[in-house]
Amino acid sequence: MPAINWNQQVWNVKTSPKMQMFIWRSLHGALPVGEQLEIRNIVTTTTCCRCNEPESILHLLFHCNFAQKVWKLAPFPQDFISTLITSLNEGLNAVRNQVTLPPVGLDRGKLYPWILWAIWTSRNQKIFENRIFTVEETILKATCDAREWNLAQIPVIGKTRFLSGVNRANHGVGTIVCCTDAAWMMFGASGSAGLGWIFTADEGQVSSYSSAHSFVSSALVAEALAIREALFKAVELGFTSLILQFDSLILIKAINSRSPLLETHGILADIVLIEKSFISLKFNFIPRLDNTVADSVAKQALWAFQSLLG
Repeated sequence: MPAINWNQQVWNVKTSPKMQMFIWRSLHGALPVGEQLEIRNIVTTTTCCRCNEPESILHLLFHCNFAQKVWKLAPFPQDFISTLITSLNEGLNAVRNQVTLPPVGLDRGKLYPWILWAIWTSRNQKIFENRIFTVEETILKATCDAREWNLAQIPVIGKTRFLSGVNRANHGVGTIVCCTDAAWMMFGASGSAGLGWIFTADEGQVSSYSSAHSFVSSALVAEALAIREALFKAVELGFTSLILQFDSLILIKAINSRSPLLETHGILADIVLIEKSFISLKFNFIPRLDNTVADSVAKQALWAFQSLLG
């Protein structure tokens, strides 16, 4: 089996961090499908909820009759025959290169993560909420979500400058220091969050990044999302030695002690998984007054996002 190119398959995919994490977990066999639950001796059904075939990740996303029909409806130049796929890595390579036809308005490779996600979430809706989505509804949701995310992106995310006052004491040569923060507030019927993170290299070069999210339930969840996205970006940039600093004592304790934290359980589980991508990774607490740059970036991202939404 060909080796997985993680940058190509995950980190360089132009999609949301949530989609990147979903693809990453899929390739690691970390989705709780029937086959994986059976391996972990969790007593539950191991068959597909739609066709009663053994439920593997490959089956769910490409081979199930429902998935086949979804892929055939995708706005690609030719019908995508998903049953020909023999591995998840092969399937991702195939759909990544598909051109999206007009008038959808999406560039090559920007639709397929959302199709995968729509197949996964429609399966979960059927199992846990007994809600049935048709093939047509599933592909429509994937297309709408992809368009909405692409239209909502803040144009300028990365900025690079040099700062002389960054404290890098006791940090090893080649180690990148990253400060993260989040800004959160209620907006409409749900919470919105701006996330910011700052990478500082040995020579004092500083790169700042930001993103924004809707449907964020609390400030604590926003802080956890900022940490997770900072780790995603670090992997994408090829960093292998990282010190991550933020001003939430609750999250520092939860991450360093591996203590369960109900409100952010799924996000913290993702953080534990992504840690494996680093040779060295440390999480440090810093006072809020020492984290003002990341705080400012996060607040700007939230303001820009809310201005976009009107």
